[in-house]
Amino acid sequence: MQSHRGEYMKVRFTTVLAVFIAITLAPLLTGNGAVSEINYSDIAGRIKIIGTLNRPIGEIVTVQGVITDGTDTGKKGDAGKVLLKVQRINGRKVRKRVNLPIKIFHWTAINTPKVNEQKKYIGYETGEMSGIPARAFEYMPRVTTENFHFSTYFQICKELP
Repeated sequence: MQSHRGEYMKVRFTTVLAVFIAITLAPLLTGNGAVSEINYSDIAGRIKIIGTLNRPIGEIVTVQGVITDGTDTGKKGDAGKVLLKVQRINGRKVRKRVNLPIKIFHWTAINTPKVNEQKKYIGYETGEMSGIPARAFEYMPRVTTENFHFSTYFQICKELP
């Protein structure tokens, strides 16, 4: 039981930290030059982050779609990942194309799906910071990597028939 709590706390801490950083950096991406700051403790309370599914991060939803290996997204970073091409959210057909990497808790009995399988899951969208900040290479050798960014994925809790 302790390992489950440790895994949960690790996922929760990573998510909170990632969302904090993403919110802090968001104004820089809008081009207006203004920098906002937000305390990480506000994220779980006053602030809701809306994810790729157009739902708040952490909201439990039912998604249905087809599994892909990421080659059809056209994004180099998606190649080789297991993605869900979402077709329905809570029974409603999606209007825009949504591809989300999926993750499965290791202690569940859910198997990794195969490409082209039709799947239905209960879970939630969450996210984390990925890549390496450019300034980090001032202190270590440069390697090929993704730029430092916030990315989301769908955390599967249960597979439905």
